[in-house]
Amino acid sequence: MRLYLFYFAILLFIVGWIVVFKPYEVKKIPPASQVISLEKFNYKKKDVNGTKVLLEANRGRINNQLLTAFMLDLYFPDKNASLRAKEARMKEKTVDLKGNVEFVSDDFRFYTDRARYLLNDEVLYVPERFRYVSNRLSVWGGSLVYYKSIGKIVANKIRAKVFQ
Repeated sequence: MRLYLFYFAILLFIVGWIVVFKPYEVKKIPPASQVISLEKFNYKKKDVNGTKVLLEANRGRINNQLLTAFMLDLYFPDKNASLRAKEARMKEKTVDLKGNVEFVSDDFRFYTDRARYLLNDEVLYVPERFRYVSNRLSVWGGSLVYYKSIGKIVANKIRAKVFQ
């Protein structure tokens, strides 16, 4: 009989402990959000062959592993080309560009308002209207994909003007 009283006392102690200290109520505190502001900065992506991408921007900020750059130039030294925009959001493998996006190379240039560049695949997606200009051709279209590594452009819904 005393053994049952001992176990009953332990059970009462545990229940009292739970009621008083309430271990089942855990409050989640959001992680501290750190924002880093940048002024006139450079970003380089390198591999074994050298610099692949060089980003220069007037200002920017880093918030939760997301780099946002303003008034930027994205240079591709291996292709002698550059990509300009008013704003870019750079994640781990993609760069989302918006605001007067302009791609300039030795052979051609094109203009649009929004684009997405995949860093690893070296592909530039233009999901909306664009204008392509070269020495012999002027093209307006609905969407464009530029495969930078092989120099191929695929465009949809185009109108072209050929210069002689």
